[in-house]
Amino acid sequence: MRLFPIVALIALAGCATRSPGPNSIEWYPVAAHPGGAPAPAVENGSLILFGSAVRSSGTYAAPVTIECEIQPQPASSNSTFYIGLVPEGQPTSTLPADYVGIKLVYERELSAWLSQSNQLTTLIKPTLVRANANGSYRFSIAVHGDGIVVQANNETARIDKVLPFEKFHIELRTFPPPNSWRVQNFSVR
Repeated sequence: MRLFPIVALIALAGCATRSPGPNSIEWYPVAAHPGGAPAPAVENGSLILFGSAVRSSGTYAAPVTIECEIQPQPASSNSTFYIGLVPEGQPTSTLPADYVGIKLVYERELSAWLSQSNQLTTLIKPTLVRANANGSYRFSIAVHGDGIVVQANNETARIDKVLPFEKFHIELRTFPPPNSWRVQNFSVR
C-alpha cells in the first residue's frame, strides 16, 4: 500500500475537519479499475483522477458533510465521477464489496446505490443534473443519523435510509480511463 507524499496531500486535499480544528486528509490509492489506469496527480492544488481510485486514510461518522467542486477534463458525456462511503476494514487492494456509491455522469445523471456483498439496492434513481456554465459541479453529501442528502449543483436528492455502518472512509474514483476529473476545494466538516 502506497501513501501519497504528505506535501502533495495537503495541496490536493486542502483542509478538512472532523472535530474543531483543521486536519489534512491523507489519501491511499485503491486498486485501479480497470488495471493500468494512470495514477492520480496533483496539479495547481487540485487532485486529478484518471480512472483510478483513492480512499481517505481517516474514518468519519455521522453527522458529517463532504463538499467539493469537480470538473471533467475535457468535458465528455462519457465521463463518470464516483464518491463512495466505504465501511472501515475494507482492503485498499481491491474495490469494496460493501459501500454506498454516488455516481455523477457528466451532463447526464446523478444516482446512488447501496452495495452489500455486491448486491445492489438503488437509493437514488437516475436524475438529470446539468453542469455549471464552466462545466463544473458543486457536490455535497450530508450524512445524518437518519439518512443522506446529496446535492449536485441545483439538484437535491434525499436518501431515507440509515447508513448500515457506523464509521466509513471516503473514496473518490473516475471512469473510464483516461478521462480525468479535477477535484478542488475538498472538505469534510
